[in-house]
Amino acid sequence: MTGEAGKLIGLSGKQVGRLADAGYFPNVARKSPQPRSPRVIPGSDLITYLEQKS
Repeated sequence: MTGEAGKLIGLSGKQVGRLADAGYFPNVARKSPQPRSPRVIPGSDLITYLEQKS
């Protein structure tokens, strides 16, 4: 979820959602096909993002 991912990498849930929309997390998926359903971001994508950031 974007809120939980945000806490791990030090950003807000909205910022993580914007990064996901921009393609920073290539393996992000919605929990259900509904338009406003939460997103699931794999831990490997978070690690890759942190490595690129530093």
